[in-house]
Amino acid sequence: MILEEFASDLVRLNGTWAGALVDISKDAHLAEEGRSNDLNVLKIIPGESDVFRVAIRIPLECAEGYWYPAGLHERPLMPDWKGTDTIGIVSSSPLGCLYDGDGRAMLGYATDWLVKDCQLQFGVSEEEMAFVILIQRKRAVAGEPLQLALADRGDTLSRTIAGLRQWQTKRVGKVGRNLPEAAKAPVYSTWYAYSQAIDASLIEADALVARDIGCRAVFIDDGWQKMANGRWYAGCGDWLPDAGKFPDFRAHVARLKALGMSVVVWVAPLLLGNKSDAFSHMAVYAPHHAPRLRANILDVRFREVRDFFVSSCLRVIEDYDLDGLKIDFLNDATVYVGTRGRGDINDVGEAMQQTLEQLCCSLEERGRADAIIEFRQPYVNTAVAAYANVVRAFDCPTDVVVGRRAIIDTRMTSSAVVHSDPLVWDRSGGAQAAARQILAGYFSVPQISMRLTELPSDQRVVINHVLAHWERTRDIVIHGELDGGLPSAGYPVVQCVDGAGNGVIGVYSDTIVDLDCSVFRQLTLLNATTKSKLVLRLSGAPAEVIVDVSDMVGARVRIASHRLDQGFWLVDVPPCGIAVLDIRRVDE
Repeated sequence: MILEEFASDLVRLNGTWAGALVDISKDAHLAEEGRSNDLNVLKIIPGESDVFRVAIRIPLECAEGYWYPAGLHERPLMPDWKGTDTIGIVSSSPLGCLYDGDGRAMLGYATDWLVKDCQLQFGVSEEEMAFVILIQRKRAVAGEPLQLALADRGDTLSRTIAGLRQWQTKRVGKVGRNLPEAAKAPVYSTWYAYSQAIDASLIEADALVARDIGCRAVFIDDGWQKMANGRWYAGCGDWLPDAGKFPDFRAHVARLKALGMSVVVWVAPLLLGNKSDAFSHMAVYAPHHAPRLRANILDVRFREVRDFFVSSCLRVIEDYDLDGLKIDFLNDATVYVGTRGRGDINDVGEAMQQTLEQLCCSLEERGRADAIIEFRQPYVNTAVAAYANVVRAFDCPTDVVVGRRAIIDTRMTSSAVVHSDPLVWDRSGGAQAAARQILAGYFSVPQISMRLTELPSDQRVVINHVLAHWERTRDIVIHGELDGGLPSAGYPVVQCVDGAGNGVIGVYSDTIVDLDCSVFRQLTLLNATTKSKLVLRLSGAPAEVIVDVSDMVGARVRIASHRLDQGFWLVDVPPCGIAVLDIRRVDE
């Protein structure tokens, strides 16, 4: 459909790149082509037409699925009349990968059009049995180049996406924000535990328990601000604490810090409620009303809004001596995309980038360069990632499958530290209910969002045990090389390994786990399944291994030594248990 619909507007470029054909608008032209690491890079110059288009196509062969940043819940081979994505600095990112049944890349692509909005269509051309990606932008500036990178095929999905993201990062030319230790500390979050029904005494009581089970940060979510009731935002805009819930908010923060906790607070600086004091002078800059929020959306294309956004964030941090902000609802800025702007910047993406640049510069000027700034998936665009040091996985309360997918997807698309969606479970579900949630969030910084003073003792023990293992392997899972395995199966086996051979493998379904003994020196093996055995398929040099197995509450099940040769190894690990393997090659 895509190829047929726009055939008269496109012209084929001579040549193929990583097996792909490329068509461009007739009045555009290819200015340069070259190589960058394992990428083929084309520089395409748009012409004068109202809509600029680039189409990429590749034969389907044995394709199994298509990965793209906004495709959190599905990875199907959609027909080309169905697949769509909107690209922009706070919406999605222009990169994707067609992959085969082994999770190997068949067509990986990225562009450097990261800030301004453009549209994607993609899917299977039924007529040609090809996979097609169409990039199009209205009102493209004639002569403004598009850089298109096409990855060599055959590498894993994880490495292909990582390479494309790194190329985009170089194109952006901005180094990410400082990464304080507090950004890598397990979090106690108030959100799912209490929603907006929080107060100082509840948080402080839970924080005592949070510290004892291994958390080192408190994220005070939506509900601290005045008139924060019923999940509505009519009071947003002033960013002052609710005096009934927090009689002295600064003293409350100080008490949390005295427990050894860093403190981060939720804000949504684009929301303007009609009951706020700010409404009287800022409403003129917020013409769009969002009924689902009961608030208006400030338009960042106005300089006055950008200044208000930045000053609000700075004031909240400084007035209450916070360690950072969780900045939410940035994607609502897109309500103004395609509308006529009355501010000093017309493009929403450019205005948002300017807003965030202004915020980061102001933080540095105020001596707050290490402040935690957290954004939320799906705005994981490479251009916006430079302004945050934490990105949180998408909202998916209690859903361990979607939570795991969201974490791995975000890990691949962001250079920032990834936090899990706050983890929540049924208090009556026993130890396993807690264990499966924390194991699902293991390849991120875990956030716990339970009423901790009411938590059963066995669930407290589980959290403490798993977080202790997580702390021991923290640098591996945060900074190690990630391989998510098969995306179509929801990443059933996830692996991280550092340069010294220390690794973590999380097993999330009853499947065979490939283990190359020559790669690892110490391996933490997570049995996040309901089975009591894991099946490992061994390769590499023969090795001796000492296996230390614990169950979900930390009780040692066994410690034993084995000789590992190529073939299959059935390892006894209880459901939601953890095995630590010390591996030594026989020839060493």
